[in-house]
Amino acid sequence: MPDERQDRRLQTLIALVPVVIPLYLAAFSGLKHLSGLDRSLRWILGVFWGTQIIAALFTPIPWLSAILAAVRALWITAFFVSGYTLKGSRYLKPLLIGEAITLLIAFITTWLRHPQDPLNFRLEHPIYYSVSLGIVAMLAILIVLSMRRMLWLRLGMLVFLGAALMATGSRGAIIATLAGILVMGLRNLKGRALRWTEITGIGVGLVIFMLPFTRYSNVLQRVDFASGREDIWRDAWTTFLGHFMGGVGPYQLGPYIQKSLMEHWTSKCALFPPVEPFGPCPDWMQPLWSAGFIAHNLVLHALGETGFIGTLGILMLTAYTAYASWKSKDSLLAGLCAAYLTLSLVDLPTGVPGPHFGEVYHFAMGIAVSKMQERFRKDREEPQAPVT
Repeated sequence: MPDERQDRRLQTLIALVPVVIPLYLAAFSGLKHLSGLDRSLRWILGVFWGTQIIAALFTPIPWLSAILAAVRALWITAFFVSGYTLKGSRYLKPLLIGEAITLLIAFITTWLRHPQDPLNFRLEHPIYYSVSLGIVAMLAILIVLSMRRMLWLRLGMLVFLGAALMATGSRGAIIATLAGILVMGLRNLKGRALRWTEITGIGVGLVIFMLPFTRYSNVLQRVDFASGREDIWRDAWTTFLGHFMGGVGPYQLGPYIQKSLMEHWTSKCALFPPVEPFGPCPDWMQPLWSAGFIAHNLVLHALGETGFIGTLGILMLTAYTAYASWKSKDSLLAGLCAAYLTLSLVDLPTGVPGPHFGEVYHFAMGIAVSKMQERFRKDREEPQAPVT
């Protein structure tokens, strides 16, 4: 654990990450703590790494896929281990400062670009998309709700953040925020109510995650939650069927879903897409454009990129960390996990590298695993009451 001076510097760095995004690369220093993981966790990460590398060998370009799979797995591991080492969810709370500054910049940008009628436009930012700003607001709201002091300041922040969330126009982020708030409340239940919540939550989660694979996937479309994503999901599923074992490789799904993406969203590469006057991509960036295309669903994206083998590893790690977030008894960690997984139905907020969303998720899940293990250890050490 860092000393008091290091702790202040670390919290300052975390607070600045949403504004100065490259600062999150400091998390790679956490890799030096790999040896501090317990044996079971090293096995889980080992299986995750193994499935990603093996899957890459079945892709159309094995050598490139293996390199990219290793880079992505290393990226995830760095943030996961950093969170695991720091242990406390209090290290997520400084993010609130950076998220609030980001949203304030978004309001100012929107007003400057549309001074006549700013309220009729979705929030804009020089770097973040409107949907991304929805995730920024989502994270900030859940962090504020986890705080216990400064009631009036928290209420004021919730009004500001709630207005920002609505101004982004992101339906996915709004629903994910509500899911996170609900789970935060449920996490505080006790006894029989808690047990029934756990059973019901597992059942509902499985049903929802399987929905895009069934004939009832149009339910999402009917409530305007999918917003044209069904065509992209169909392309991703078709790609998976054509490359069943290993998919097409990390960051290489774009060309297979590009047609559907262009029909529903952008059709040209821009350097800073949220604010188009910054200009188009330079020529050297054009071939890399499709690397950032996503299938707008966690499972379908994983199937398209890593096939059956790689998706097993991704879902294993996702399920384990979701379990840890709940068993950690930390409502913020449980709420964040629920919000991310809800949003993963129509987006890929856990993807890395990114504007810090995926990085925050893996960092938080590292904290969750650490807290769960500490709790289990304390439970084992508590003396049992004598049987009479």
